[in-house]
Amino acid sequence: MIINKDDGEINLGEILVNPKLTFSEFKKTEYFQLFKLFVGNPPWKSYVINDIKVKLGSIKYRADLVIYFKKEKIESADFGLIEVGEDLPKWDQKTEEHKKSYYDDLLEKTLGIPPYNYSWGKVESYYDPKGCTSGILVSYQSEVPCRISARRLKYE
Repeated sequence: MIINKDDGEINLGEILVNPKLTFSEFKKTEYFQLFKLFVGNPPWKSYVINDIKVKLGSIKYRADLVIYFKKEKIESADFGLIEVGEDLPKWDQKTEEHKKSYYDDLLEKTLGIPPYNYSWGKVESYYDPKGCTSGILVSYQSEVPCRISARRLKYE
C-alpha cells in the first residue's frame, strides 16, 4: 500500500511522508540530503527526489516525489510512478492521459471507490495538460477550521 487511508502516510520504499511532518523534522531525516529544492518562494518551499525504488505487490516502480511546505507545515505531496524496466515514454497527451487512468485504477485498488476524502486530507489523481504531467496528489488538511454555509465560506 502506498497511501494509508487511516492516517495519510505515504510509503515510498524507505521514504515516509505523513500529515504531521514538519519542515524541521524533514530536514533531520536521513533522506533529506537526497532531495533538491524544487521551488523556494517564501513562505512556500518544495523539495523533489527522483528515482525512488518502490515495490507494490510484485511490481517494482521508480517514483518521483515532491513535498510542499508552507512555513513549517506540510501542505501536500505529489508523486508519479513508472514500472521498472519501462523506458520513460516520450511526452504526449495520450501518454499522460493513460498514466492518469492508470493512477485512477491504482487508487481504486488500494483505497476503494472515490472520492478519497479523509479526516486528515484527500487523495486524487490528476492530469495537467499545461504542466505536461500526471500523478497522485495527497493534500493534507489545513489547520484553519472552516464552516461552509449556503451563502458564503466563513473562516473561524
